[in-house]
Amino acid sequence: MRNFLTIIAAASIALSSAIAANAQSQNPLPKASDVLVRYGKDIEG
Repeated sequence: MRNFLTIIAAASIALSSAIAANAQSQNPLPKASDVLVRYGKDIEG
């Protein structure tokens, strides 16, 4: 029974870290170190 609980705990930790890593890679917001490029002309008025 104790081995089963250890396996379940290890699997849940591995799964949660994989979900966190995937969430970081899919963040749509730019980082502070990203270089932004202008698109099109400036619009005045």
